[in-house]
Amino acid sequence: FEWFQSLPFITQSWFGASVILKVGTTLDLLVPTELLFDWYRIRTKFEFWRIPTSVCYVHGPVNDFYVLFSLYMILMHSQNYENNPYRTGGNTPRSDYAFCLLILISLMMGSYVFIEEYKTFFG
Repeated sequence: FEWFQSLPFITQSWFGASVILKVGTTLDLLVPTELLFDWYRIRTKFEFWRIPTSVCYVHGPVNDFYVLFSLYMILMHSQNYENNPYRTGGNTPRSDYAFCLLILISLMMGSYVFIEEYKTFFG
């Protein structure tokens, strides 16, 4: 666990949550459909946990190459960017990276809501 504790904070949190969710769904302790982003359930049933879990959950069997590759990409790219981000004038590299993730997640979730609204309008 010394290796895991040596990771930067955001990388450690994101990678750890992804591994915990993957192990939980593999052992059938968690239902994968309860982790995914569903705007209707967030809006009507107040299932707010769907927002962070949809970002951390990696779908597929645990021994699948896609899952291992996705976890590796989270680990390596997050760690590299958190240690040496593009300086935007924030106080610390961690704050720059957290702001970048917050903006990206907001845009992804917002685009889903926009697409779902127009799908019901046109479909």
